[in-house]
Amino acid sequence: MKTIIRKLTTTIAVLIILTGCANIPQQKFDKAKSTHIKTIALLGVPEPKEYMAFNIGGVGMAFGLIGGLIEGHRGVSNSEKLTNKLKKNDVNLGKSLQIELTRKLEKSGYNVVLIDKERPKYNDKKMPDYSQIQTDADAILDVWHVVSGYVSPAGSSDYKLWVRVGARMVDSKNKELLYHQLFNYGEELHRLDEIIYYPEHQPKTYPNFESLLANVPALKKSMRNSSPVISRGIVSQL
Repeated sequence: MKTIIRKLTTTIAVLIILTGCANIPQQKFDKAKSTHIKTIALLGVPEPKEYMAFNIGGVGMAFGLIGGLIEGHRGVSNSEKLTNKLKKNDVNLGKSLQIELTRKLEKSGYNVVLIDKERPKYNDKKMPDYSQIQTDADAILDVWHVVSGYVSPAGSSDYKLWVRVGARMVDSKNKELLYHQLFNYGEELHRLDEIIYYPEHQPKTYPNFESLLANVPALKKSMRNSSPVISRGIVSQL
């Protein structure tokens, strides 16, 4: 019973993201007021816990909430299968983004200190709390994959790459929020003005879920192609 409830909850949460209802305010980095930031503590970029495989264009989505939940449940199952395949093939999506970020931050003139073992805890309001992270750096940069995987958008049965990354920077002393931005690579789904979008380099589509599972090496390469693009976008704003 608990497993069913967990999957149903996950399905509803995913459907909210996929239909564009999750809208988080962004905050631009004020360079003029942040000239004191010379050294950045980069938190280790975690590996995605799951790689998504959702068919938004599926037949079930045309039949309201119930049909959407049925299609969503199928998407949860497919996502579990895709995740198992990709993890066995060492996608290392978090690591590739971390390497690209470090390289580009240093090239931009920042000193970078890697804090690889600590992540922020979340308070009662589901907001990250960086108060336990101690560092001599001037700021803490936290970057993570909000979602990564493949989706078939409404009106299409073709699966397309979708990677969304969040970046947040806080002052290391008082933990004041300095910067927050979402980046999207690949399929746009629902365009929101607050999110920065990048098209996939040499996009590849897959006609069904079976073709996804049959092309894991190509999926791995395509997803990792997002790392240099998104890291460049993040560093360009700091």
